[in-house]
Amino acid sequence: MPSCKRESQSGLNSAGTGLVGPAKSRRGGVPVQVVFTFMKVRQVQRRSLRLKGFDYSQPFAYFVTVCTKDKQELFADEKLSHEIITCLKDERETTGVKIFAFCLMPNHFHLLISPGDSGMSISRFMGGVKSKTTRIGWKYGVGEKMWQGRFHDHVVRPNEPVKEICEYILNNPVRKKLVNSWKDYRFCGSLDRVPA
Repeated sequence: MPSCKRESQSGLNSAGTGLVGPAKSRRGGVPVQVVFTFMKVRQVQRRSLRLKGFDYSQPFAYFVTVCTKDKQELFADEKLSHEIITCLKDERETTGVKIFAFCLMPNHFHLLISPGDSGMSISRFMGGVKSKTTRIGWKYGVGEKMWQGRFHDHVVRPNEPVKEICEYILNNPVRKKLVNSWKDYRFCGSLDRVPA
């Protein structure tokens, strides 16, 4: 039997006698977790982080955050960080996705992006970036996985000030006391003109 732990208080087994197996099986492309209770086996689907039915290839701005696996501070290595930013710029050129702001922190990455007219979904864009940067990481001794499996996104609403979101992203290293001005931080910037 796979290594199991007692089921948490999820309501699936109120008596607390169930066991939860590792989340390795897949159903319909979505990771699931197998829950063992006395004689029953149930699969619990992980909740999607994306808005149901929303087309993420629409030309809105999206505030994206992706973290390193186990929040390791992989980007303290300046050479690796430089190659990650170069890869991001290459992906922008290849796909046509607009990058209004980016900031690579020691253990996470913030982006304000838009598919523009490219027709590419942000999931596909981020999948490409994560895949290519992971291969770069292997050259620097990063393990099999560099990033967490999923990323967080926020669809920027028409009433939200895009410039303020850009400033928030760019000032992340200032808030973390890495530099006094975002302009002194080598791994953040803007590649496309911010929409008004």
